[in-house]
Parts: sequence; structure tokens; C-alpha cells
Amino acid sequence: MGELVARPPIHTASYDRLQPDRLSTILLFHEDDPVNYRYKVVVVDRMLLPSTPLQYGTAAFLIPAGREAEYIFASEIGLKSIAESASTARLIAISFGRHHRFGSQIIVQEELSFVVQVLSRQGTFLPKPHQELLAEVEIPFMAVDGIGNRHIVAEGESQISGKYLVEQVDVDGMQVRRLYFANNPFVIQSEAVLRDQGRVDKSCSAFDYHKTMAAGILALVDSDVLTHGLLVGLGGGCFVNLIGHLLNDLELSVVELDPAILKIAEEHFDLDLESNRLDIRVGDGLEIMPLTHDAVSGCPTTFAKESMAFVAIDVDSKDQSAGMSCPPESFVEIEYLSRLAELIHPHGVLVMNISARDPEKLDHVCRRVQQVFRNVALAAPHDGEGNGNKKDINMVLFGKHAVMEVSTSKLCPLVEPHTTYESGPDLKRALANLVAWNETKSIDTGSSNKIGRTKTTRQKKKRGKRK
Repeated sequence: MGELVARPPIHTASYDRLQPDRLSTILLFHEDDPVNYRYKVVVVDRMLLPSTPLQYGTAAFLIPAGREAEYIFASEIGLKSIAESASTARLIAISFGRHHRFGSQIIVQEELSFVVQVLSRQGTFLPKPHQELLAEVEIPFMAVDGIGNRHIVAEGESQISGKYLVEQVDVDGMQVRRLYFANNPFVIQSEAVLRDQGRVDKSCSAFDYHKTMAAGILALVDSDVLTHGLLVGLGGGCFVNLIGHLLNDLELSVVELDPAILKIAEEHFDLDLESNRLDIRVGDGLEIMPLTHDAVSGCPTTFAKESMAFVAIDVDSKDQSAGMSCPPESFVEIEYLSRLAELIHPHGVLVMNISARDPEKLDHVCRRVQQVFRNVALAAPHDGEGNGNKKDINMVLFGKHAVMEVSTSKLCPLVEPHTTYESGPDLKRALANLVAWNETKSIDTGSSNKIGRTKTTRQKKKRGKRK
């Protein structure tokens, strides 16, 4: 194996001090392949107090191949939690490039040992009490599942979404299939759990936010209304598979912009495009409108007024600088939300997947939705990404015109009939974090947890603020 070349170059002096806010990324290329990196190295420093117990000054951590996009391995919070668990001041997290072959873990460690030594600076960055204790301690290479194993199932290119890749990895003993786009390679676009025969398990959702979306629909919409729904954004079809498995009589319309996605969903995620309960239309979700006398005949994005028990928005943004990766800003414009509201049954619900690291962005979306739908609730999926608070990667928003009950003790019995099979999602747990949202940013934690605010309530809150 030839030498590794670092980009950007490693300036050793910058690693002589402990920087608790450090999240430095270095790509290591093989000298014969300057295009595809072989390793991605992320250096994370912890905040240390004199009393902080440490076992190591520096530890290297090998992220299993194929799992680098998972929250715990891809986020600062996740990596710092690994550093704390490893009892180290500096964590050097290493992930593997997709386009390279790797031998055993021992070979990988030998290849990386020099870079790790350079970044460790022989512990000179440690406070003196810790330096004295850890001066002779070697740098360990840690791993949770060796170096992992990834299998690329398919690669291709879409005129709209660009290059894509479908790969299969082992996660905690389960085979998982994932879809990635090259323009955002560290974000999992779709994910499905496979059975022993290599078929997708449609009853087992890999994304926790899909479980939350499904649980909310089942709990917040009366069963006699749940006959027809609309999904904007197909992805790999995993949510379609899940909701179709839970509701055998549901007719579902889907609007998807990219025709290549349909092929991916059918070939690699077992979506049945021929199902008579599924109506997939290729079109722009932003052009969805109620069917009127003025509507263009045969337009794929027109639907009858009040015909939908739910409208679910699961669309990502191509603008990674916006601070909100789901949905794009155009999907929360008042005019667009008003069109969706016309499609939804009076007792139906709007469902929206939101991915916003900035709490202000989340509140911005909630304010917009509340201008159209009187009642808004949020649920944080149970995926370990922030302990169920507003800092989660994914939040699921529900909007209704009618009064919305968010008491979990009252909602859980409504989803219980759908959780009787062994591999099914825990829908009751998915509803555990459902809370009301209002424009004063206070969370309704009253015993009834009913959302149904009146003008009198708003006026009282405003008078209270002036005091």
C-alpha cells in the first residue's frame, strides 16, 4: 500500500491544544487515487475539568463501513458521546471510503497508525494533571463491529437527483439496505430492513420518523375517514410500504418529481407499483391543487377537495445551507399550505417531516402551518437523536382544523390494534413525545393535552406577556 495524502494538509501545531469545540475533518487519499478518498478522519476534543476521569489521552475509533451516515457516527453530539464512553480527551473517528477495498482491521490500523500518532501530539494538548497520568498510555484503536462490511447493490444517475447509490450493510445483526445521493453522501435518503430471503420487511420501518408519521395518522384521524391519503415525496417507498401494511384498505396517491426514484423503489425496496391501492403520479409536489372548474384537465397534481384523510410531506431540500434540510422553504408558504388544506377532510391531518437543527427554523414552520391549520402538534421520533426534544434531527409535525387530542394515554389504545404482530413498529412508543405547539413557544403539558385554542385564550396570553 502506498502513502496516504491528507487534504487539507495536517498542520500539526493546530493540534497542540485541546479545543472543546473542535470538529476537524481530514480526507486521506491514496497517492494513486486523488479523486476518491480512502479514509475520512474527524477529530473531536472533549471539554475537560480537573476532575474528569480519563483512561486515554487519544483514542482512534473505526466507524463500521456503511454506517458512517448514522446519527451517532455523523454528528458532533454522537461523536462526543463516543469520546465520553471511550474515556478519552481526543477522539479520532475514522470512516471508510466507498470506492476502496480494505483488508483486516490489523492492516487498517497499521495503515493509519502514523496519522493517528501525528494527531495525538503525544498527549501534549492535555492539561498537566492528565499529562502526568497518561504519559505512557498507548493509543487504542476501538471499534463496535470491526471495520464493517458494505455491499454496493446498485449505482446510477438521475437527471433530477444526480448520481445515486444503493448499498447493503449489517447493523446489529440485521441486513439493512440504504439509498444515498452523491450530492449529499452522508444523508440516508431511504432505509429498509431485509428478511432472511433478502426481501424488504414491509412491516418493519427502519426510520423512526416514519413510525411517528404512521402512528400519528392512525391516532389522529378517525378510522371511518381513513380511506384515501396523499404523500408528497416517494423516496425508496418505505413509508408507502409501512402505511400500506398497517392499513389494508387505504388508497394512497403519491406525487414524486423524479421518475428515476420510482424505478429505484420498485427494484431495490420492493415497492409494488402495480398495486390497485397505489396511485403514483410523476409531477411537482408544489403544483398540487384542488380540482376546480379552472383546473387543467388531466393534470397529475390535482385532487378533489376534502378527499384526503391526510396529506404527508416528506421532501428534502437541495439547499444544504438553509439550516433546514426538510422540507424546502417553498413547501411552507402560506399559499401552498392553503391549497393542501382544501384537499384535506375536515377531520383529516397534515403530516410533515421536518429536519431543522435551528430551533428558530422549526418554530418558523410551526407558525406558518398554524396560520392555516388551527392546531399544531410536534413529535420527536425515538431514535436517540436528542432525547426527544426540539434539537432532534427529525421532528414530525401534525396540523388539524379540528380539535386535536395529544394525550398519549388516550391515543395509544387507538394504535394498539396495529401493533399485534411481532416485527411491527412500536407505534405507542412513537407517540410518546407528541406535544402541542403554540405561537408563544410554550408546550402544552396539561392533563387533557387537548389543542383547541380560542380567541379568549390568545388574548389572555397576550395580556400576560405585557405584564
